[in-house]
Amino acid sequence: MWGHYRAEADQIYPGHARLGANGVPTRLALWRFSGVPETSVQSVVDGVRASFADTPGVLQLRVFEAKAAETGDVIAAIELAGPVPIPTPKAAAFGQTLRYLNLSNVYTPYWR
Repeated sequence: MWGHYRAEADQIYPGHARLGANGVPTRLALWRFSGVPETSVQSVVDGVRASFADTPGVLQLRVFEAKAAETGDVIAAIELAGPVPIPTPKAAAFGQTLRYLNLSNVYTPYWR
């Protein structure tokens, strides 16, 4: 693996949800927004929520705000189950804050 990212973060949406709380996800999508001004954090949360409103197969959305060293990083975790297409952001829902999206990845569980 080239490069890696680690951040300590607070869950800002929905609050205290835990991975797998609404069922076992078959994939986990992560979006990272970097350099987000404090005044735009809620726009990122609203954009993530709007991008997945009424999307079948989305078990749960969680949004985190990084602490300390990574100021301005907002991370969205989208738990997916079943044949849900690779998630893409709805540009209109984010407005200008979409320009802060700089990482998008989808992970699947690995079992031996």
